[in-house]
Amino acid sequence: MSCYLGFFGPFGTFGFFGLPFGFSVREFPELPGVVSFSFSIWDFPELPGVVSLAFLRACQASGLSLFVLLLTYQTPLLSHKSFFSTSLSRNMAAAQKSRSVVKKVYAVETPEGEGVLVRRSIGSMSLRKLSPFLMLNHFHISKEDEPEPNGLQLWINLPKQYKMMEPNYQELDPKLIPTAYPEGKDGPTQIKVISWKSYGVESPVKPYGGCWYFHVNMSKKGSSIFQEISVDWTVFIYLFKGTATVGDETTPNEKYYTLVLDSGKDGETGISITSAEDGMEFVIVASEPLNQPVVQYGPFVMTSA
Repeated sequence: MSCYLGFFGPFGTFGFFGLPFGFSVREFPELPGVVSFSFSIWDFPELPGVVSLAFLRACQASGLSLFVLLLTYQTPLLSHKSFFSTSLSRNMAAAQKSRSVVKKVYAVETPEGEGVLVRRSIGSMSLRKLSPFLMLNHFHISKEDEPEPNGLQLWINLPKQYKMMEPNYQELDPKLIPTAYPEGKDGPTQIKVISWKSYGVESPVKPYGGCWYFHVNMSKKGSSIFQEISVDWTVFIYLFKGTATVGDETTPNEKYYTLVLDSGKDGETGISITSAEDGMEFVIVASEPLNQPVVQYGPFVMTSA
């Protein structure tokens, strides 16, 4: 799957990043209740011929960041080889305690413009405030000539010290993106590291305010990841394909739901997510909440009128 991430600023600015591949991944298979577990460090040299098209676009201007993730499909990736393996003794349950879902919001599909259907969760009446996130749109464009008819659009409020910064953007090669493979290159799980870091793979993009943004594909039922998240950060998961459980849940969450997680108290170091069917796809987004007023007029987002 290819990923696109974009920004449209209040001054009509538009910028984009493409992200380079990362090929070193640490694998920590999650074995709940097992004291002894093994981990491997994998080496992924550059693989020519892998069909992976991706853009990352990002920009900040006048108090607002807006990210757009467009979704397409690609051919299967190639295999990997491990160069180091060892065994450790550790209490996995204590080391990887997952946050829990505290709110679920279904994104109802509504028309918005000619040929455009939008599912909005964050920013709707059901989930009006989720600092620093302002809006999350999952859109579909019903035009035959549109190369990227589906996507996610995320609006993020900026910390007040960056409100009057100059609009900016970077551009990188669209064929490259940092990707983590928690179970190895030929495993069922792939994590596109759009912003920040996952499983040892780090994105060069670190937006103002510190937003983490991961696009996860799980091809097999029962696949699981544990993503570490900073304590007290706001975290949500948006499911747009398949079903999954979070933490100790036994009932799977359906697609088109936005799942808001708790604040990470009592030793909860991250999020455990398990696919409940083949072909699961979702995003994890996290950022530090802002203790500041929100005064919004269209695309302008400030702290006072």
